[in-house]
Amino acid sequence: MVELRQFIISDIDFILSNWSATERIKGCRFPDNINQLTKIIREWTTKSYQGKYFEQFAIVNNECIVGMISLYEVNGSSVSVGVIIDKKYYRRGYAEKALNLIKEVAKDKGYKQLVSTCRTNNYASIKLHERCKFYNQGKSINKKGNEIYSWDYEL
Repeated sequence: MVELRQFIISDIDFILSNWSATERIKGCRFPDNINQLTKIIREWTTKSYQGKYFEQFAIVNNECIVGMISLYEVNGSSVSVGVIIDKKYYRRGYAEKALNLIKEVAKDKGYKQLVSTCRTNNYASIKLHERCKFYNQGKSINKKGNEIYSWDYEL
């Protein structure tokens, strides 16, 4: 059963063993230092980043962390969502389940809209957004010069 939960200090051993200095979490680099990881997890527990609501959740299946998903406030009614699955657990439906669970979290916090982006050549992410009923707002170029799709979902 897939569920979302806060990261906790005892997750540091898992992160060090599985995600530090590896490519299993695409686009994420975790330090291999206990003190730095402790600081990161403590920052996540504040539920704030740069003065806005931010929350990072572990995606857990049968007590095993398979990825993570975050919410970051865009404005008073919209929150950005980002999901990352450990490559070891690709193609098992975890991202879709997590996105559907996070919809309820955002709604319960009073947000009216989820927003997201993905590269136009990330076919798995495109299909994920479509399965989760996100609406494609069109293409643009991000700060890194990549062509992306912008997605939204009305809660």
